Amino acid sequence: MKKKLCVLILFLFGISFGVNGQQKIKVDLYGGVATTDDFTFNIGVDAYYMFQLNETINLGLYAGYSHFYSDFLGVLEVFGADLKDFSFMPIASSLQFVFWDHVLCATDAGYAIGLGGDQNDGGFYYQGKLGWTMPKFEAFVYYKAIEHEVKAASAGIGIAYVFNLKKRVSK
Repeated sequence: MKKKLCVLILFLFGISFGVNGQQKIKVDLYGGVATTDDFTFNIGVDAYYMFQLNETINLGLYAGYSHFYSDFLGVLEVFGADLKDFSFMPIASSLQFVFWDHVLCATDAGYAIGLGGDQNDGGFYYQGKLGWTMPKFEAFVYYKAIEHEVKAASAGIGIAYVFNLKKRVSK
């Protein structure tokens, strides 16, 4: 499964280099409430490299860091819970649609590499976003999940800063 996913991501990345159009780098910061019982809060940062296929569709790759807190601000300590935090480095492909010049709808899928700890092997990663985009900034709500032995999922809000790169010219 991991090999097939890596091949798919590399294939999409290869296709995107042949695309003529605007390229951009985005950096997201986000935070949200965990939607599973094993965690309480999630924060992270993502970096995207996107290619504009046409006026509506963007395709790209991204990598990031996501940390799931098992006991954010000592909430569960009162109940004697003995849970561990988990950190992941998601690597995924991203497909984004922009409607009416500002409405963003996006989906990401890939693999989240588990960082630290022998109980954190990583797993299949997916995310959905709905938001508002402007030339330099984006604001969004999201739902993300990592399917592994202990499912990690969260819903929250985020912001992104967009670096527009030069438009490539076909020869």
